[in-house]
Amino acid sequence: NFYSKTAQVIAHLRGYGSAGFRLGSGEFESTSATLPPRGIGASTGPSGSSLMCASSASSSVADLGSGGGRINRWFNLELEDIAAVKEEARFWRHAVGSSQLQLRRPPPMYIEVCLDVSGVLASDELQVTDIFGHPWTVDLDTGAPDSDSVRSPQSRRRRRASAIVLEVWRLGLDIDAAATPALDLPRVYKQAIVFFRSLYAFANLLPCVALARQLAAAPNGLALYCSLRPEVSARDGVIGLDVSLTGTKCFLESHDFEHVPTPMGTFSMAVQYRRECLFSSTAPHSLLPHDSLAAFGTADNTYFTPTLSSRSGSNFSLHPS
Repeated sequence: NFYSKTAQVIAHLRGYGSAGFRLGSGEFESTSATLPPRGIGASTGPSGSSLMCASSASSSVADLGSGGGRINRWFNLELEDIAAVKEEARFWRHAVGSSQLQLRRPPPMYIEVCLDVSGVLASDELQVTDIFGHPWTVDLDTGAPDSDSVRSPQSRRRRRASAIVLEVWRLGLDIDAAATPALDLPRVYKQAIVFFRSLYAFANLLPCVALARQLAAAPNGLALYCSLRPEVSARDGVIGLDVSLTGTKCFLESHDFEHVPTPMGTFSMAVQYRRECLFSSTAPHSLLPHDSLAAFGTADNTYFTPTLSSRSGSNFSLHPS
């Protein structure tokens, strides 16, 4: 529930339920070989996005929210339950159980918040505003050759990026052999309540929140999506978090949250995020239509006549002084 609630807080504050938002499945090939199959079946969520259906519901989930989903009340924070996130979090449930028996650290949960730019046309430009208010054009050509250019060196086409990483959240559990099993569980739960309140408040202040609200009102070919992964690595077609999109050097920020001790170990949470998240997709060299010039008064050919008498209709003369 700690893993699931963390991912649900991020998903809710990044536009879950709005048009275009989706939950991407992470890559589990590196660690899931020793775990039971997850048994995820694809279905369509209430917002029309591609989601995963969960096989069971938590006992702390009851009632229905405004969107028709159940309300999750774990850690005294009411959110509409996201079945896909709960199903993805089962991976870490089995990983933690297996790691506890072997006294080794389970894989951390990385939550990547990405901007989907696959809907930006090749003829359009993706612009981002830096921290000083200056617009920059984002180069979506990642430089990675596609399959055709590998076969034919004469055609060196550059692969176009389909996503930009905006935030990376990391939740880890340090298994401690010397941890006190008799740790007061109500006290642990109260500390977790404080943690999730600070997580919700801090995540709601990051620059990506303004982008989520902007895309909810006017997508303009852009969309946000979250993915859960046991590790973060460079991927083809994805502009990583360490790549600057503007000329500024201080484009990244990071934050570490207070640790939460448990009888199994200590939870640690950190985030690294872009400060520049004001994106827009526009057509280059776009001009106003000729019909719209009338709104500025330019339809009148005599508007810029350099005489005052032609407009006033009265005899007007300038004094020599």
